[in-house]
Amino acid sequence: MIPLKGLISTIDAVAPFYETAMIFSGGKDIFGPMAPAQAAKFIDSLDVHSPIAGHGPPMPYDPTFQTTVDFIRAGLNED
Repeated sequence: MIPLKGLISTIDAVAPFYETAMIFSGGKDIFGPMAPAQAAKFIDSLDVHSPIAGHGPPMPYDPTFQTTVDFIRAGLNED
């Protein structure tokens, strides 16, 4: 198993990433405050924050649900 600090060092060594990424954070997720640092690793990111989500994808009643679905669908339609 790779220690977390070793994994972060590996990521930092190859950042920034040029792939478009959606960085999702939930207001009720203890890891949510780490989202801005994750987003900073990408040149192009869509930062989506849900005030009601926890540590999981948004549910259909979440105001960020459609944004998330649209991002996934757009990625599926790429050549």
